[in-house]
Amino acid sequence: MASAIGWYGPLIDLSEASSHVTQFVQLLVFLHRCTPLQFRQSVGGEAIRTHVQVGDETRPFFFVTLWGKAMASACTLAPGDIILLQNVVIVKYGTSVEAKTVQQSSIVRLIHSSELLFFEGVEALMKHVRVGISTKEKFKRMIEWVHKTKPPIHSISRIHNHKDGLNAVNWKKHEGTKKFQHCSSLFEVKNLDISCKATFFASVGEIFLPSTTKVDALDKQSMFLSRKICTHNLVEDVICTGCQLCGSPLGFDQGSEQKKADVPLYCPESSDRLHVLSFIYRPFMLYVWDEVEYVPVLVKNTAATHLFGNIKADKVYTSYKRSQSLETCSASKELHSMGCTKSSTPDANRNSQSSKSINIFFIWLTLLRVLLKQGKHAPLRFLVDVNTDLDKGKGRFDLISVSLSCSDLV
Repeated sequence: MASAIGWYGPLIDLSEASSHVTQFVQLLVFLHRCTPLQFRQSVGGEAIRTHVQVGDETRPFFFVTLWGKAMASACTLAPGDIILLQNVVIVKYGTSVEAKTVQQSSIVRLIHSSELLFFEGVEALMKHVRVGISTKEKFKRMIEWVHKTKPPIHSISRIHNHKDGLNAVNWKKHEGTKKFQHCSSLFEVKNLDISCKATFFASVGEIFLPSTTKVDALDKQSMFLSRKICTHNLVEDVICTGCQLCGSPLGFDQGSEQKKADVPLYCPESSDRLHVLSFIYRPFMLYVWDEVEYVPVLVKNTAATHLFGNIKADKVYTSYKRSQSLETCSASKELHSMGCTKSSTPDANRNSQSSKSINIFFIWLTLLRVLLKQGKHAPLRFLVDVNTDLDKGKGRFDLISVSLSCSDLV
């Protein structure tokens, strides 16, 4: 049934979203995945964002970000539902067009995924939906598209129906002999109750950068890397001074005194217990997902290097600073051509020659964008260290390596 809330914008197809940036719209969509991303700030408070992947007959995959009261409605949703997103706002981040909820937004489930399992025709399903004429026409096209493309509704249902059975498996009996656990889904990964090394296939959904200081409510989205991919301070947010062995940040930008106290005095990975200082990737949470579940994975310096195509943080930082220097040099030359400066110095000439070298920062940035836009059809093979003594959001799944093996996909 439809909600009593008024509509502030038209019902549109997802293919038309780019023409409605900053505007209110209504979206009738099929729910692929609902991924809550949760984090706790280093200086009190908690923020939650729910990432939803949806689709319709005009655009199979589209992202919606849920904030505030809309997240409560999302808790009852399941992959395979057909939902009506009311009064959402179309936004643009770089080249990516998405939708987000605001205070006026609401979510209405029109059809439960279980109802689609026993398809009796469009007309039979439409009897349960009380909406306007234009919405019914869109709903009819959606039902026809769902059953034509045959999304993995049946496999999703089987996984949810067997959750209790999977939880009842006695993994403990293998604890003494099993060192590696090969998981066929993220649901299986999340339900591991022994510490081990686990492998699984998943796609990158989001990268979350823990804040070292208190973040204003309006800036919470900036803690997600997909929102900062086009900003100039990206390198300073991702790279810091730290130990290249244990991956612990050791600079003076750790924020609160409590945060500084968490920095290990001795390096657990060094034979002489001494930290090895260099530029490292700041520890971050990598959210990975498959058709049904998501898992937050802690990524430290060595694992981040694997994730970013074996490009080390110090090379990225050095290349970034060099590119900034070349931009300054280019600006100086432009002023000189206008008669505003003295002749070029030898240093400037050397910088000009170095501009012909490979730009590692640009390559790294391109890889980062590819990771965040790969979608569910480009799974990676992850190897993680599972520590059941830790919470899921505090390093229970610690990334070891990432690979893409053609033989694994056959």
